[in-house]
Amino acid sequence: MDLTRRIGKNVSGFSNSALKILKSYYWSGNVRELRNCIEKAIIMSDSNIINASDLQFIVNTKKEREQYDEIIPL
Repeated sequence: MDLTRRIGKNVSGFSNSALKILKSYYWSGNVRELRNCIEKAIIMSDSNIINASDLQFIVNTKKEREQYDEIIPL
């Protein structure tokens, strides 16, 4: 099902800055994590293009990426 139709918004794409954020994000989850992120951005967007400001909820610093790479004993 098309997310934009289900949500009821006419979002047709991403700005270059938004794509840069999505490409640089460390996706620790699977495709569902990306889909949920895009769905949230569509909901938050006030225009027909997802902008970087619509992705403010994505936080991914170098320190956070290092924490994902760290092996933690069970």
